[in-house]
Amino acid sequence: MVKKSIFKSKEFYKNVAFLAFLAIILVPNPIGMEIKLLVSKLRVMVLNPSIESSENLVQLTKFDYEWQMSDINEEIVTLEDFKGKVILINHWATWCPPCIAEMPSFQKLYDDYGDKVVFIFITNDNKSKTDAFLKKKDLTLPVYQQVSKAPAKLFTNSLPTTFLVDQNGKILINETGASDWNSKSMREILDKLLIN
Repeated sequence: MVKKSIFKSKEFYKNVAFLAFLAIILVPNPIGMEIKLLVSKLRVMVLNPSIESSENLVQLTKFDYEWQMSDINEEIVTLEDFKGKVILINHWATWCPPCIAEMPSFQKLYDDYGDKVVFIFITNDNKSKTDAFLKKKDLTLPVYQQVSKAPAKLFTNSLPTTFLVDQNGKILINETGASDWNSKSMREILDKLLIN
């Protein structure tokens, strides 16, 4: 009986290919970043955010509105400064492929609703890195740095995560992962909120 060499086995090459694919995705490198970005862009093409069911809505309290952030001019603002308005809060980072994938849809939404809805793009990245990223991607989104930790209701360990808060402080959307924020359904949600 002739023994087959392990290197001539199809199974061996399948395993090597699978391990190489995992290394590309899991190990920080330009190719892995591009693959993650591509997967995230595909997700943005098919997923739209949706409103929580009414029994799952969370209400912000006075304490939640004390959350402090630093704006582009490095002035301290609190969520209280925006109370009574529709607020869209996005937790993101410059190194996060799903965040990068959904930014163009946010830019389009911001271009049309930026004067009616408060947009808060919150990051822990340093200001110079954030400014360079925005310039490179040609984005004009209002970015804030956290000064105090986000309140539990608006806190996340997952990037990106986006919250939509209505004028009464109810969290209507709590979405983790990349989505199409410029979708027809999202625009309808905002239009309905702004009429009330």
